[in-house]
Amino acid sequence: LDTDQERSISSALGVQALPTVFGIYKGKILDSFQGMPTEESLKSFIMNLASGKPNMAKKQEFEELSAKILKLAALSQFSFAAREKLQNNIKKLLSSLTESIGMEAAMDQVQLLRKLLSNVTNNLSEEKFRKVNTAHPKLAHLSPALLKILTTVGFSRSETLYTLKIPENAAMINPASILIAIGVIDKYLDENRYLVAKLKRQAKDDALRANLDIPDQPETTKAEAQKSSKGSVIDPNIVQLKMRLQGLKKVHTIELQKSSELSELLPYLRNISDFDDNDVAEIQLTCAAKRLVINLTPEMLRQTFEELKLYPAANVVIKLPSMQSATDTNSLTERAKANREKRKGSHTMASVGIYSTEDNAKGELIDGGGGVLWEQDVSDTEDEDNKAELPENEGEGEITKSADESHIVTGNEEL
Repeated sequence: LDTDQERSISSALGVQALPTVFGIYKGKILDSFQGMPTEESLKSFIMNLASGKPNMAKKQEFEELSAKILKLAALSQFSFAAREKLQNNIKKLLSSLTESIGMEAAMDQVQLLRKLLSNVTNNLSEEKFRKVNTAHPKLAHLSPALLKILTTVGFSRSETLYTLKIPENAAMINPASILIAIGVIDKYLDENRYLVAKLKRQAKDDALRANLDIPDQPETTKAEAQKSSKGSVIDPNIVQLKMRLQGLKKVHTIELQKSSELSELLPYLRNISDFDDNDVAEIQLTCAAKRLVINLTPEMLRQTFEELKLYPAANVVIKLPSMQSATDTNSLTERAKANREKRKGSHTMASVGIYSTEDNAKGELIDGGGGVLWEQDVSDTEDEDNKAELPENEGEGEITKSADESHIVTGNEEL
């Protein structure tokens, strides 16, 4: 075969190299090899074909490949017109089945027929799968429409036994008609599966309702239930304020009239915090959603919640005067002192990459192995406290640069 012209067959057989050779006897693959074989492997291949026995190491794989080849060959011999005619006949039989016994019962029987036909195509050489005995208890309820499908795909009837016979001068049956029937059945099942599940769910719900013994509710109770389901009515004149103190997680919820002045908020603040009356103007109120930051000055206290647009609800953060951060101590002196405190004690500093003793290293050189020397600098910062320090007095003088930027002047000391 030309793999470029027969891509479907080469893909089904898993051809990955050329040449690929399959030894086939009576429609079954017995052995195969890919690429150029050695003399020994070619002799083994020919002996397997002569014996008529498959290569046991790949028996399962060859059985699957044989089934694929047979299906492809069978479908390729079926003309488009014959295929379309067979599909239409099976669709009509399935439709008549649904009308006669209902969708749910029809789905159960069609699934059983699908299983019977699949057993045939998956085990073409097994005679027991080509016989359907309608006298069996599980098959006795098969409808005439499904039995008609069996005869349509090639089964012959003898009283209650339906048999699919191998034609004369043929190694096995041609499964083309059965494969087409399975395709139509699968499409039927997919289209009606959701509908059947819906019908089953409705039937289950109806059964549960029938078992419930609930008296009818009075009309007034139903009306009240409908009213409560709509939710409570919100008063448009009420302001719901959720506030918390800065740095705390607890949230306090209060309700006020939207026409109320901001001064009516002070009693609530006194209940949750302590502050002096003289510090009211320094209290800060922040509402991130409204992009509002205000101090409670006398003028702002006369503003209403409606004027500040803090209705119908708002979340605010209260910052009290006692929460004001202490004056920042960012002077050069204190920062230098803090850094010295962090560095107190002995420490070492090692640098990597010194490969020669002639690199003018200032610290002690330590052999790190592999031709790498480390420079170790051991120092004690407690001894460095006597070195030049910044002036202790804050704010005396300011930092300036000389004209040539060679040194910095702070206060009366040059660095």
